[in-house]
Amino acid sequence: MNLIPDLEKAWINEKNSPEIFPFNETLVNETQNQLNKQESFIFQQQSQNQTPTFILNLYETEIERIKFLLRSYLRIRLRKIEKFSSNIINDSQIQSLLSEKEFQFVQKFHNLIINHLDESFLSKLKRKKNFFQNKIDQPDFEEFVACQVLEDIENVQFEDQDLEDDDLKEGKLFIIKYKNIRSFVLEDKMKLL
Repeated sequence: MNLIPDLEKAWINEKNSPEIFPFNETLVNETQNQLNKQESFIFQQQSQNQTPTFILNLYETEIERIKFLLRSYLRIRLRKIEKFSSNIINDSQIQSLLSEKEFQFVQKFHNLIINHLDESFLSKLKRKKNFFQNKIDQPDFEEFVACQVLEDIENVQFEDQDLEDDDLKEGKLFIIKYKNIRSFVLEDKMKLL
């Protein structure tokens, strides 16, 4: 596993996708473990004065960059969880994409929203159930996204796009509706940009 490139790809895909992707627990845990090891190493080197300060500053800068990527990846996921909380609560397939902590968060968050709305005004409405059915946010798969082909893809036809088979060669860039490439992104045959 190439931690940093994999983390960057997960971050970019999550950032540019209209839907939430499966949580990569192995990647997150391994990144956190490696960060902890590197921070311990730097602390040890600082206390022993064996490594020049300039080199240690470079290490610290790289660690902060990786922490930024990891925090940003997790923040983006939380924003999507908050935005689509009603949809997630009602769909076990989407729930399976979350980590255990994310699932606990969405349950608590959704309950807080429901209680707040109920206390504010829903308790006074006669058709309370229909109110939520019409207000559930869902990802927009019709949204256009920029993507890059990671490996050649053959025999593909898109219903509303004018692309030929030979257009889906490794390295090619496209702006296309997300619904047309969703499966390829999930299979790591394409990545979002």
